[in-house]
Amino acid sequence: MTQKSFEELVIRLESYARRQPAAYKLEVACLAIVGYGYFVGMVALVLVAFGLAPFAVFGHASAVLVQTAIVILAIAWTLLWWSRIEFHPPEGYSLLRHEAPQLFGMIDGLTKTLKAPGVHYILITDEFNASIAQVPRYGLFGGAVNYLVVGLPLMQALSPDQFRAVLAHEIAHLSGNHGRFSTWVYRIRQTWLTIMDNLDEPARGGGFVFAWFLRWYAPYFSAYSFVLARSNEYVADGSAAQVVGARSLADALIATRIKASYVENHFWPNIFNKAVAEPNPPPAPHASMFHALPLAPFGHDAERWFEEALVERTTFADTHPSLASRLAALGFRGTQLSPDANVPPAPPLPMPSPVATTAADQYLGRMVAHFTRHFDADWHEQVAETWQERHVEAQEAQQALGRLKQKSVRSGLTLEETWTLFQLMADYRGDSTGTPLLEQMLERDPDEPRANYALGQILLKTDNPRGVTLLERAMDQEPDSTIPACDLIYYFLKRTGKFSEAVEYRRRSDEYRDLLIDARKERSTITAKDKLVHHGLAPEFVQPLRTQIAQYPQIAEAYLVRKQCRHLPHKPLYILGITPKRAIFNLDRIAEHKDMHEDLAASLSLPGEARLVLLAGRHRALARVLRGMTSALIYRG
Repeated sequence: MTQKSFEELVIRLESYARRQPAAYKLEVACLAIVGYGYFVGMVALVLVAFGLAPFAVFGHASAVLVQTAIVILAIAWTLLWWSRIEFHPPEGYSLLRHEAPQLFGMIDGLTKTLKAPGVHYILITDEFNASIAQVPRYGLFGGAVNYLVVGLPLMQALSPDQFRAVLAHEIAHLSGNHGRFSTWVYRIRQTWLTIMDNLDEPARGGGFVFAWFLRWYAPYFSAYSFVLARSNEYVADGSAAQVVGARSLADALIATRIKASYVENHFWPNIFNKAVAEPNPPPAPHASMFHALPLAPFGHDAERWFEEALVERTTFADTHPSLASRLAALGFRGTQLSPDANVPPAPPLPMPSPVATTAADQYLGRMVAHFTRHFDADWHEQVAETWQERHVEAQEAQQALGRLKQKSVRSGLTLEETWTLFQLMADYRGDSTGTPLLEQMLERDPDEPRANYALGQILLKTDNPRGVTLLERAMDQEPDSTIPACDLIYYFLKRTGKFSEAVEYRRRSDEYRDLLIDARKERSTITAKDKLVHHGLAPEFVQPLRTQIAQYPQIAEAYLVRKQCRHLPHKPLYILGITPKRAIFNLDRIAEHKDMHEDLAASLSLPGEARLVLLAGRHRALARVLRGMTSALIYRG
């Protein structure tokens, strides 16, 4: 299943779950049982087939002995195959109780209050995160080992109360407050995903009996249970809020998000930018980070990261809802506008204050210094080689920059060369140093979208209002720049006290986000009822596509059309329908057509968005429509 088909299925299921929640949960349960049923059924089928075979070959007495031996071998074979699926525990330093008694005591209290099973292992990592991982003891059958994975950077960023709120959310995933059904699905979902991650060579050792099923079932069950997993995030928030208080959890969510932005957008970029001038990596970046995190963030960047977090929409990147959605579920509504146009919009909660005592100091004590030295040593070893490569690339880029500057003096540069020179100067000498180059590009082509956007962004940093005009022109020429351009103008207007004008750009940005969501939903389904028209592509696009399709002997016919879309009509959506030569009637054909479908879909090259549809099964009606369209047929094998 491709990422696009995964998202399309989730979109449909979210709507279905809202309309008929009971029916949706029933289908999830049935789908989960199918996974168990297939495994048990295939084992039973193998046992029955091997068990009856001896009676057709031997006499009754001998057959019993042979039958017993075969059944034992079949069971052994099945268990041997299943043992090949490795359920790796998460990585990290396994903390012992005597090393952090306060941390273990706090976690024991949370599991008792939340009526959750105990945490078997606490792992410390260098990631800015905390999570619960359940590793099955016996695959799909039996209990699980619970791992609580805690990142030391997160502990350094949060106060003890904020950190306790984060752990309460994670432990709530194991709690009976989820309901037995949700907890069961949560564990089964993790198990199937783990199985798929470890199923590299499924056909060896008889794994073909399960492989084709798992390659369809695991991603399909993951998508089907995605909606339930996301709703469980809200349930975990609610359970945690009952223990630590809604405000404490909200503060923890905000502090985690803003400080994660600081680490991702400020700290590590500044560290790796040193590779331009320094051939060796710095010796102790984690020590520097841990010193800065309690006081971070600060200034306009922090305010911007906070607002960006509040306007972000929930995506399919993972099951966690957006920050605004989680805060709203806890009772803290979104940004409030003042009736006074001169008063800036108020966020639902203030930004977090600097941390006086970190959770790391509170719960790990002297172990903090030990972990910091360990993480810095590991980091230095891991990045040493890539750091050298980055340094060499930077030196080569500096040479390319010098050659382009010399050429600009001698004979002038093309528009593309001028843009390349600007990018090099922005990367290695600061974007403001390339301002004259952008002005040159706009003199030659006033509507050049890249130059308008880049120069507008630079000018707004210095509070030059001309940047608004340039960004408006960039949006006119390239609508995809609407959201980032509107956000830049919004922060500029807000910073300069023009709050009423700023609100209009925030509204415009939100409207375009809604438009993108509507466009995605519209393009998520292809049916015979859609309005399909001639593709309108020139022969130089169609002929390479024919050549590409001809590489697949199992394709009988291929049709190419364009779907007329109400949303974003300037971005074409092409539909390539393919008809297999032979009917899909057995397991080998299913796998064969699935592989062909995925390979061809991944390699499509058309001037716009393209969807590949196998004209069989539920798409038979679409096949009839395409066959009736003049000039839709582009290939016949």
